[in-house]
Amino acid sequence: MHAHIISYRPFTTVSSPTDMFTFSAKEKDTETGLSYFGSRYYSSDLSIWLSVDPMSDKYPSLSPYSYCANNPIKLVDPNVEDVGDFFNDNGTFLGSDGKDDGNIYIISQDIWDKYVECDENDNVTGVLADPEYRDLYTNKPSQASLSEESVFSIVSFYNSTGKKLTRNDNLGSGVLLKTRVEGHTGMNDYTVSEFANPKEWLTISKKQPGSYLDNYYDIKSAFDNERGHIKQFRSIGGDAYGAQTGSQRENYAIDHQQSCPIHIKTSIFFKAQTEDYKKQQK
Repeated sequence: MHAHIISYRPFTTVSSPTDMFTFSAKEKDTETGLSYFGSRYYSSDLSIWLSVDPMSDKYPSLSPYSYCANNPIKLVDPNVEDVGDFFNDNGTFLGSDGKDDGNIYIISQDIWDKYVECDENDNVTGVLADPEYRDLYTNKPSQASLSEESVFSIVSFYNSTGKKLTRNDNLGSGVLLKTRVEGHTGMNDYTVSEFANPKEWLTISKKQPGSYLDNYYDIKSAFDNERGHIKQFRSIGGDAYGAQTGSQRENYAIDHQQSCPIHIKTSIFFKAQTEDYKKQQK
């Protein structure tokens, strides 16, 4: 008989010998032992975050290393950042409607400044909290006249790889993100870079409204795929990673992507595209 033991410590961990998704429902990195929350890593052994909250400049009175104002019983922050619902025409994040529903809205800065009211948690109230008025004053990214730079800014907001995202308009047809590993010998001599093609993001989103740019689950899941590449590279080293076929690397990345809890929330079209791409790797 095998015992399955779960232990609890406030602010720390639930440990299980088989479960990589602990009490937070966030994936635990087998190499580092850290819990990945989408925007930063948490050490359950030390009970600390290893980097600052990416939205900490909005709350100067709080420590940038805190979580939910040190009140995790009352408050929840699914990705250790604000849910990125509203962006202006330049692709700058403005705020959240407090609903974790995957929707992204584009609104002019003038309208935002004139009509938006926010509660104590910086969630939108008043006019934009009413769906009828929200639809009147906002557009989905696929319907808005966004520049490619604005699209790049929106995609970059959800970058969870820990690597700087660089714009590259020559990744190829249908290629939205790309992880590039360059070097010679030994893991430490390799450089991992992340690239995004905003034109392709915009093209695919316009063909399939409600997915990709319109749905932040889709964007986050796409970055989970790139994190899969980085995870495999760190696990086996640069030389072994480079020796694999493209299909082997892609299969590993897709498996990692589909194992992340957020993938189940992605749009139907995004799921179908992911499955089709996986079949192409066989």
